[in-house]
Formats: sequence, C-alpha cells, structure tokens
Amino acid sequence: MGSLDRHQRTVLLLASMLAIAAAKSFIQSCNSASQCSSLVAYRTPAAQSLGAIAALFNIDTVSLLAANNLDLRSSLDPGSPQLVIAPRRIVKVPISCSCVDGIWRGNATLYKSRPGDTLASIADALFGKLVTAKQIAQANGIAANFGGAVAAGSTLVIPFSCGCGDSLAGGGTALLMSYVVQGGDTVGELAREYGSLPGDFMALNGVANASELAAGDVVAVPIRACGSSFRRSAYDFGLVVANGSYIITAGHCVQCSCLPNLQHGSCPDMRCLGTNLTVGAMATAASVQGCNVTSCLYTGFKKKIILSRYSRPFTQNSIKNSFFCVNHSLQSVNLNSCPGTTTFFMTFFLVGSLHLKLELYSSTTSPKL
Repeated sequence: MGSLDRHQRTVLLLASMLAIAAAKSFIQSCNSASQCSSLVAYRTPAAQSLGAIAALFNIDTVSLLAANNLDLRSSLDPGSPQLVIAPRRIVKVPISCSCVDGIWRGNATLYKSRPGDTLASIADALFGKLVTAKQIAQANGIAANFGGAVAAGSTLVIPFSCGCGDSLAGGGTALLMSYVVQGGDTVGELAREYGSLPGDFMALNGVANASELAAGDVVAVPIRACGSSFRRSAYDFGLVVANGSYIITAGHCVQCSCLPNLQHGSCPDMRCLGTNLTVGAMATAASVQGCNVTSCLYTGFKKKIILSRYSRPFTQNSIKNSFFCVNHSLQSVNLNSCPGTTTFFMTFFLVGSLHLKLELYSSTTSPKL
C-alpha cells in the first residue's frame, strides 16, 4: 500500500508540474526604465482579513480599502465587517509595475519563506496562481525544484505579470489588472465585469479567438479609469484611478475618486446670492480670534433652483462638526487660507466619460505652491 501511495504522490506532483507548464501568463514588452501603477486580482482561498492580505503583498490596508472602494473609516474600527473578506472573493491589490529585463513585471512584493514552503505552494496556495513557481525561481536565481522545500527565512521576490499603458483601443483611459482565469470565464463576461470592450481585452492579451481563454491562464484585464491633469513637477503626476475606486495621495491628505459620468443636464446657478462662492466652497479670513471660515451651504432644491445660503463666519475648530453638500458641477476651487491654519481644496475634473474628484480635507499649514 505504501508503494501505491508513493506512486499517487508522484502522479500528483507530475500533474502539478504539467499544470504549471500549461498555464500561460500575458507578457508585455518594454524598453524604458519607467514604472506605473497596476493591479492584481487576488482571490481569497478562505475568509481573510484585509490586514493579512496587505501584509502578504507588502502594502498598507488603506491602499486596499481605496482600491476596492471600501469605506476608509472602517480602518479605524477593528471590528468592521468590511475588514474581513469572504472566501473566493476578488480583492484588487495595487502594485507597482516596472520594466525589468525588457518586460513589465511587479517586482516590489517580497515574501519571507516559512518552514515547509515550496515554490509551488508559495505560487499556488499563497498567491493564488497569480505567479508561477518557475517565475519565482527565475526572479530569485534559484534551482527550479518546484516540489522541493525552500529554506525557511529566505526573502523571495514575487514577480507578478503586470502591464502599463493607459489607453484603450476602443477609446478611453484604463488601468491593467492581472487576473487568473477561472473555469467558465468568458471574454465577454470579463469585459463587462470590468467595464471594457471584448476587443480591447483580446488585443491586449493577443487572443485571436475567445475560445483560447483557458482556466489557470493569467491575463490582463483593462479597467476603465480616470486620468489626472496634475502639473509635471508633482510627485503624483500621471496619477490614474480605476473606475469605482479611489486613491489616497499627498501624504494621506487627498482622496482622488473615479466615478461614472453622471448623465444629467446643466446644473442651475450654484452661487450663494451676492457672493462668488458656490455650494460646498469655503473661504477663510484672518480675525482677532484666529481664522474665520465662511461657506456657501446647500439648503435644498425646488423648481429647478438650487437653494443656498451664505453661512456666518465660524472658527476653524468647529469645521469637523459641520454638514456640507459638495457642488458636483464645480470645476476648480482653490481658496486662500490663513497662514498656519487649515486649508481646504475642492477640485473636480471631467476626464473622458468619468469624473475624477479630489478633496483635500485639511492640512496643518498653508500649501507651498
């Protein structure tokens, strides 16, 4: 019976190695030292906390909340149900994609091996087949012994397939996400799920026929996104935000959200009577008490008219307890502030068919432009 068990184990190992060899990963060539933001679609093997997923991919939990459009406030509540993901759910994980040896590759995820780890178990069980044992071996210059144990405590680079390029053949901006094909997946379903066209998906992955899609393949899924128009000197120049998500930038001070285009007519006059302030905008002025803040408050909608009123000045300390409705037709507001006090920005860009919304909630000093 022992011999039969060994035979079965050998067959299973060979089958595993054949599966590794058969699975295909998309490869995008590159010829520059540039990098971009990308995503990988991690499928949870069991119920898993966002904190554990963040630790596995060497990123912070806030980045995961943002990429998956989860409430940022839940990070402050350890008991929040949003912090635990059910089994077999897709979690979008943001990674940095770099040009390495002529191909785009995610090279920033490091994994410290544990007793009993093998290249195959790391690739399959831990990272959900987003990477192969062979790719890990090549990236780390180690013998490709897929079934053999890896020395505990070894730090391994996990080289995810990824891609850069923010334009779609069908028009619009996109962010690329690496995705492991599941049995029953179709090109049409994947395109619809993530807001792209089947033609874009097929062109990106070099698929001539939809039937070429096979379970286990790692493909690039284009996700419609919002592009930004920041100044070139900005650290976050070229920022791209996937549709239905947001990014926290500027030292966790600015939230940039990408929302579907709202199909509506022109908005009524948004200004408070007798002022140049629009709904949601605030202005500050120095006073004996410190820094007074006035705002244009939304008070309702009636007969195609926006009702609003100009608030009385109040000190900056009461801002947190105030209720504000933001003007979603606002194109750009950059209000001056008192030196050394709170600064507020509200900016909205219309990019393609999507809105990129930026809100700088507060800063402790005046901005240096």
